[in-house]
Amino acid sequence: MFKSEREMQDTFVSLLKKRKTCGLIFEEVGNRNFFFRTDIIEYKDRTNIIGYELKLDDFRKVVEQSIKTLELFDKSYIVIPDTSKCYEKLILILNNHKEKEKIINIGIIVLNKEKYKIIKSASNKSTRNYNNKHTSTLIQDLIIRGYHKYGENCCINYKWFGGRKWLKLKDKVVKLVNIVLMIFLKIKIIKHTVSC
Repeated sequence: MFKSEREMQDTFVSLLKKRKTCGLIFEEVGNRNFFFRTDIIEYKDRTNIIGYELKLDDFRKVVEQSIKTLELFDKSYIVIPDTSKCYEKLILILNNHKEKEKIINIGIIVLNKEKYKIIKSASNKSTRNYNNKHTSTLIQDLIIRGYHKYGENCCINYKWFGGRKWLKLKDKVVKLVNIVLMIFLKIKIIKHTVSC
């Protein structure tokens, strides 16, 4: 079905953006200092932030990631490939997990290349911890400060063309262009003063 999580993520983002009610989409939001990175975040408004964790097969890990970041989002979803084998494997892990009171708040989405389907809705009640000032605004702060795929502070290990390496290259090109322009202007000024 999907050859990589990157392909899965790109497909899911394109399908989300086709919805009329889609909010702003940010990919790979997080920072090593905060010890998490959420695959996709949909920002509808200040009180409606949805986190999506995607995995092709390591479902134990996606469950742990979703539980760890549950209080950062108003709703949380696990997104898996649309196969009965994947779904059964995830359900087995969820049913045997010790933190059932948290798991009941997490939604499940199955995805194929043409569509996605919500198998289990996330909790209607927000799971974000509004009593903790730090965690209640952490996602907005990370987005504003550019800690996402296309942001200026994206993690170095993002394996896509356009991350921090591209920004460093762009900065070098801008500096080089500025130097060439300064040299050109100096030459023009010298020619002008010599001819007078």
